[in-house]
Amino acid sequence: MNKRTKLLIGYDGSESADAAVEEIQRAGLPRDTEAIVFAVADVWFYPPPADPTLPAPSSPLDHQILRGAEEMRVRATQSLIDADDVARRAAARLRTLFPSWEIDVETTINWPSWGII
Repeated sequence: MNKRTKLLIGYDGSESADAAVEEIQRAGLPRDTEAIVFAVADVWFYPPPADPTLPAPSSPLDHQILRGAEEMRVRATQSLIDADDVARRAAARLRTLFPSWEIDVETTINWPSWGII
C-alpha cells in the first residue's frame, strides 16, 4: 500500500519563508503529495460579537470600549485577509513547482506558535 505524503508548510511571507518554499524542491518529496500552506494572523485579541442581551452603552466610557472592540475586530479581520493572501501566493508558487501536488491554503487568527500547533 502506497501512502500519500502529507506536508504542512507554515508560511509568513518573509524572504526566509520564500527561500524555504524554493528549497522544498531539494527535499525529494514524491509526486503524490498533499500540502497545506498555513498562515497565522498574529492578533492578540479578537473580541466576540456583541451580546444582544446586554444593555445598550450609556456612558462615554461604554462607547469608547465598544469603539475599541470594533477597531480590534476590524484589524483582526484585515490581518486574517492579509495572511490568506500571503498563503495563497505561496500556494501559487508551489503549484508551479509541483503541478502534481494537491495544495490547499488554511489561515487562522492566533499567536503563530499556538496557531501552528
